[in-house]
Amino acid sequence: MAIEELQGRVAYLQRDLDKASGFVKDQEEELQYQLQAIDEIKQKIEQASEYDRLTLETELSGEEESYQYLNESLVGSRRNLREREEIFNQHEVVLKRRQGYPVDPEKGVQINLGPVLQQLETLRQSQTAELQKLEGEITQMQEAIGQAESLINTQMSEQEVKGNEIKELELNCQAQRTSAAEVRAKVHLYQETLQPIQDRLSGLRSKLEAISEALNKVQETGDYQLQAIAEMQQIIASLTNQPSTQLVPS
Repeated sequence: MAIEELQGRVAYLQRDLDKASGFVKDQEEELQYQLQAIDEIKQKIEQASEYDRLTLETELSGEEESYQYLNESLVGSRRNLREREEIFNQHEVVLKRRQGYPVDPEKGVQINLGPVLQQLETLRQSQTAELQKLEGEITQMQEAIGQAESLINTQMSEQEVKGNEIKELELNCQAQRTSAAEVRAKVHLYQETLQPIQDRLSGLRSKLEAISEALNKVQETGDYQLQAIAEMQQIIASLTNQPSTQLVPS
């Protein structure tokens, strides 16, 4: 390649490198602004009401996604910038060597990583604080879960005791039902045995009533006969002027 063409190539690579470097710088500044926006939203969340907190948390999630996307894009931009720097340095070394200038073959463009490292440290601290907050919430949830499990175990024990009591009552009820069935069977048997006896007693009672009526009639007839005989004796005595003799029926 002619030296003039090489110079033009180096100049083009210099412009391209400056353009890429400016783009990376803009991305780094935008990343810094994005990080500041995330911090501001977090501060607002700490002071916001419950209703506003939900909206802010949604906004925070969007900002963090944008930050993540921009950060990943910046990683690719930095890698592309380093590749352009390497190509530029190679062409510049060749040009200076052909122009007769002493060159350092290990020459390279140094990138100031200070701002990036500061951003990463700030993000690390923010994420650490968020992690500690989440760990505290997890601890509280675990305690609440432990209390709930203890309450559930107590209720299950009580239900088991009540279940045993219910089973015992069911067994007692079953025994009572069996006993009642046996009693009903005995009553039914007694009723079947007692009915013939009651029928016989009814027959005997009817016969006794008939005998009683017959005796009453006999008694009435006897009394009537005795009275008639006494009257006849009085008549005879009056006719004969003799004391009446008491006739005794034979």
